[in-house]
Amino acid sequence: MEMWFSEFHSSHVKFSVRVEKQLFCGESDYQRIDIFESPEFGRFLTSDGDIVFTEQDGFIYNEMVTHVPMAVHPEIRDVLIIGALDTSGSEKIDLREMELKHKNRWNGMLIRDLDLSRQTFIVLVRRKGKAIIPKGDLRLEEGDRLLLYTKVHLPDTQRVVL
Repeated sequence: MEMWFSEFHSSHVKFSVRVEKQLFCGESDYQRIDIFESPEFGRFLTSDGDIVFTEQDGFIYNEMVTHVPMAVHPEIRDVLIIGALDTSGSEKIDLREMELKHKNRWNGMLIRDLDLSRQTFIVLVRRKGKAIIPKGDLRLEEGDRLLLYTKVHLPDTQRVVL
């Protein structure tokens, strides 16, 4: 018998993941936490029926927790990171920065319309001195500086050293 976890977005939309087993279920006065094992995403954590993160996309959470605040704060002096992923092994963090020049094909495009690999994520857009957390409906403009997390080679990018 197959077991599935479903996250309901509306009465017409749900996202379902095949589950091999449920590893944990706990409930407090504030929330219900479940941890599942799936062949597609590995282990994934849910809170009140919504997927929080998975082993496959946990790096996104780690990057956002660290890099967005550091990119927008004007004067970082001391940093304490609690609960970070150990990246000394095979998984490597590769942040790239790209400035959209005059003839870049992404100029004028919505982020959701970009042909990006599932292994590339736009983490931050800097526009005219402001930091923008990217969403699908953000239209990119000439001069935007994009901070990208990627596991693939992207032309016209510079590596960001942490």
